[in-house]
Parts: sequence; C-alpha cells; structure tokens
Amino acid sequence: MKSGDLVRLDVGCEWSHYQGDLGQTIPASGHFSNDQCETWNIFVSAYHAGVAALRAGATVDVVFDAWRNELTRQRLSARSSMAQCAIDSWSDRMFLITNDGAQLLTPGVPYSAKEIEAAMR
Repeated sequence: MKSGDLVRLDVGCEWSHYQGDLGQTIPASGHFSNDQCETWNIFVSAYHAGVAALRAGATVDVVFDAWRNELTRQRLSARSSMAQCAIDSWSDRMFLITNDGAQLLTPGVPYSAKEIEAAMR
C-alpha cells in the first residue's frame, strides 16, 4: 500500500444466534486526500440520514429512501468526480431496530474523516 490508497477493514462476529459486522475505510497514509475526505463525509452524512429513519416497523425502502435522498442532496454540490461516482454507486448499512428507534451497535467507532485521522495518530 502507498499514500493515497484506502484500506477497507471488515470484521464480523457471531454469538448466540446474533451475527454482526463492522466495516471501516481508512487512508493508508493516515490522512484523507481532499477528494477522499469529501467522498467519505458525504457517505457519513447519508449514513446518518438512514439511521434517523430507523424505527420498529420501518421498511428497508423507507430507510434506503432516506439514504438515497441525502445522497441526491449531496450530489448537487459534490465537487470531485470521486464523490460524484461514489454517490452513484453506494448502497446500505445495518442497525439493531428497537421500539424506540435505532441502536448503534458500535459506539465509539470513528466515522468522519477527521475522527478516523485522529484515531490513527
């Protein structure tokens, strides 16, 4: 790997009939390029929009529509071709859905470009 490369980590677990995984994308150099930073932050914004739609009884379509609507909103101002291409190809994420909303199963995991870079120091 070299500076400019991104590394995708995907770790899974299984315990007592529960299966889950955590994925994270980090820059090999410890710092995102401007295009990578823009792209990743758009992803995080869409991720949070999808999370906000998670409720008991919410359909996959409702959550995905929230995700897609945020990506569409971000697409209008995306500057880099990397971000524009990524917006055109992204899909979904998962949470535990309870009667009170979504429960994040991976608290403390850095998501934004700034948080990931800080964790790598």
